[in-house]
Amino acid sequence: MNYDGKNVDLTGKMVEGNPTWINRAGMVVRYKNFSSTMEFSYVGKSYSDANNTAFNPTGATGLVSSYHLLDWAFDLDFLKSYNISGGINNLANTRYFTRRINMYPGPGILPGDGRSFYLSVGIRF
Repeated sequence: MNYDGKNVDLTGKMVEGNPTWINRAGMVVRYKNFSSTMEFSYVGKSYSDANNTAFNPTGATGLVSSYHLLDWAFDLDFLKSYNISGGINNLANTRYFTRRINMYPGPGILPGDGRSFYLSVGIRF
């Protein structure tokens, strides 16, 4: 239904909030006590409403552009009982957003996370 109360034909339109593609591919390399993982993610474009509005001045509806991310992780076991794990998410620091909203914190986009990293140290008893 449109804002003026009339029905609108949605034939041929994409379902809102559903990207054209979601593709994740990765590779794991292992050597003795070390492993490294690289993952590539691609998410295709989508629309935030059933009418497939490409642009709206409020920012609450419109096209959600496609984006791609690269993540890396590693794990190292040593001295039989210890390990170090870590990684970097969004390695290329890609700027992207995942959806549009019309509520708090206000109409507009929800940006994706920038580059982040983590590190952990473990001991097995």
